[in-house]
Amino acid sequence: MKAYWLVALFFALIFVRCATGPKSEELKLQAEAQRQAEEQAKKAALEEEIKMTLSTGLEYYKNGQYEDAIRNFKRVIFELDPNRETAYKYLADAYFRINAPDSAEWIYSEALKKFPARSYLHRGLGFVYLKEGKDSLAKIELMRAVELDTTDHVSYEALASMQLSEGKIDSAILWSEKAVCYDSLNISLWTTLGKCYETRKNNLALVRVYKELRRLKPDSIEVLVSLGKAYLELDSVGAAESVLKEYMAAKPDDYQGPYFLGLA
Repeated sequence: MKAYWLVALFFALIFVRCATGPKSEELKLQAEAQRQAEEQAKKAALEEEIKMTLSTGLEYYKNGQYEDAIRNFKRVIFELDPNRETAYKYLADAYFRINAPDSAEWIYSEALKKFPARSYLHRGLGFVYLKEGKDSLAKIELMRAVELDTTDHVSYEALASMQLSEGKIDSAILWSEKAVCYDSLNISLWTTLGKCYETRKNNLALVRVYKELRRLKPDSIEVLVSLGKAYLELDSVGAAESVLKEYMAAKPDDYQGPYFLGLA
């Protein structure tokens, strides 16, 4: 009889445990796990939406459909993720391209509050200021850009152009030389350097410049003549005569070649 009661008590305990269900600690753990899973799912869905919206905006941007691109980039920043750097970059540039400098300036300024060490943002704002005629502010931003990125040949070239427009030839040479170090195929830069060195009558530098231009524009008779004249100014007659031979080979019927080069 005693054994019977022990068995009955055992089954009663099992029944009570099953009836009461899991403990409160277990319920809390289950709830937390479910909450985390839902949160991760929401984050994943949001990230996917951001990527899709950015991708759509970039596609519009590449196709020159800037108004549509702007709509997508704005949605990323103002609805989905206010810290998405790429959206700021292309939104500001899209505004610049549709000739809305006020909007571009505002976006660049907001972006720089979040990403102050991004050289391309300073460069972009510098170009906006140039468009608005705010040259002193433009120079500050472009200078900041090259401080952050010493290979930023675009900002170097812009600074050179600004100095040249102000008649500051030596400063223009300095910035142009920095620019060609990182953009040696830029014909416009080498041409600007040539004009600057002509002004300063620096024929040794001119020879270097025209040799580079000769490499980039091998069919240019004008560059060939300029190179020959620069050699003559250095009293490098042999080098000038070599240039004359190239000239006459290119224009065999031009009997005035020696006169053009100053060798007649």
